[in-house]
Amino acid sequence: MTYAGLAANGLPGYATWHIFKADDVEKLREYLSAKHAEGDILGDVIHNQQTFLSPSMLQELRQKHGVYPYVVQQHVGEAVFIPAGCAHQDKVLEQSSGSPLICLPHSSMF
Repeated sequence: MTYAGLAANGLPGYATWHIFKADDVEKLREYLSAKHAEGDILGDVIHNQQTFLSPSMLQELRQKHGVYPYVVQQHVGEAVFIPAGCAHQDKVLEQSSGSPLICLPHSSMF
């Protein structure tokens, strides 16, 4: 990340990443598919980047499916490594440069 605006409290902004284990991708895909009406999502429910997992969705995933992300805060000057095959999303907090997404690379190694 190369830029982050200041938060209301004067501290630098940051991005929060949720990185899921590659072994949990199919459970995540099933969960997301069940959240949408048939035909509501075009293409793969993970690749299309139309859904951001809210705190309540993350809690439901953990409680009902045993799926939880690793959470990483990214600050200015830091990079985030996403292992191949891991679904991920990031949320920009306080004007950090970045974009919310959930994406799945092709290979599964994590």
